[in-house]
Amino acid sequence: MKISKHDCLDSLMGWLPFCDLAVFEMTTFITATQLVKKYQFQMFDGIIVAAALNSGCSILYSEDMQHNLLVDNKLKIINPFL
Repeated sequence: MKISKHDCLDSLMGWLPFCDLAVFEMTTFITATQLVKKYQFQMFDGIIVAAALNSGCSILYSEDMQHNLLVDNKLKIINPFL
């Protein structure tokens, strides 16, 4: 079954009230550039990982990054589709 982009966006908006949003500050971008250099992330992935680290997350779900990668001994990247 294929889900349309609009249905997916509507579903995501339904979850939004239950989510904590991360604030992007200068420190997020500084951390992101360090992560790009250290882990060879693409810049946007570095920003996502930096925001997760700065927000105190311990798990980040992503199908685009290396499964089971432990970033700075604090954040584990998990591919939920494996």
